[in-house]
Amino acid sequence: MLARALEGGKMLRPKLVILSAYVANPQAEESAVLAAAEAAELIHCATLAHDDVLDESDLRRGKETLNKTWGTKAGVLLGDYLLARVFALLTETGKADFSMEIITTCGNMICSEIDQSQRLRDLDYWRENYDKVIRDKTASFMSVCCKMGAAIAGGDKDTADILARYGVKAGMAFQIADDLLDMFGTEQVIGKPRGSDLREGKYTLPVLIALDRVDNPHEFRAMITAHEPDVEAAAEIVRKYSLDECRLRARKYAEEAAAELDALPPSEHVDELKRMAFYFIERCDDLIS
Repeated sequence: MLARALEGGKMLRPKLVILSAYVANPQAEESAVLAAAEAAELIHCATLAHDDVLDESDLRRGKETLNKTWGTKAGVLLGDYLLARVFALLTETGKADFSMEIITTCGNMICSEIDQSQRLRDLDYWRENYDKVIRDKTASFMSVCCKMGAAIAGGDKDTADILARYGVKAGMAFQIADDLLDMFGTEQVIGKPRGSDLREGKYTLPVLIALDRVDNPHEFRAMITAHEPDVEAAAEIVRKYSLDECRLRARKYAEEAAAELDALPPSEHVDELKRMAFYFIERCDDLIS
């Protein structure tokens, strides 16, 4: 079960930890950096395990979810175990004082998930809170991964703050691109049925922009808030009215993320962080015809 929970991920968050560590200090201790990177991925896997229980999801990364295979209790308990392992790893790094920032970020992520779970199909809530939702869900954790890397490496506060700001903006770009793929990606690419967010009553940026621009907003609103929304019809409306705008917004966040790094001394690790800010939106563009 543990092997299933850890397989198949993109390892984005560990990469952020490792690159940020070597940006902050090229002589950073490798064992501590790798322990922090592992902790970041375990937090991510734990949140996915818990999310799948909350959403009653059947597929994750193209395979049955833990709760589908082994049951709800097993999914929750494995997520709890992974979080316990995180703090053991952070202790091993010798930087356990950073644990409080990790705890605070995880707490915010959990509170956001609780809030969202209570507001499914509440279109007004999602219109007012979409930016906050993706900041709490994705961007804040990517930010803390960057900051954790700098802290583990013994970097200075200014560098850590620059990397943290980069992480927020790169995370916003990533999540908007991910929300587009949820509408247009194939199950083979995204590892779950297309339109899962819409079916669950989570209204993301592609849908929200289309709602503001579509010729008949009342009809579109009825379509997307139905208990069984017509995902294919909604996707065609999104393609017409909001696809280009979502791409522009994601790219703007990526450009802002890369610009944050211009204040740092040039290095191959800085260059790789800049490439990462654009990688997922470019992948998204390639996968949406």
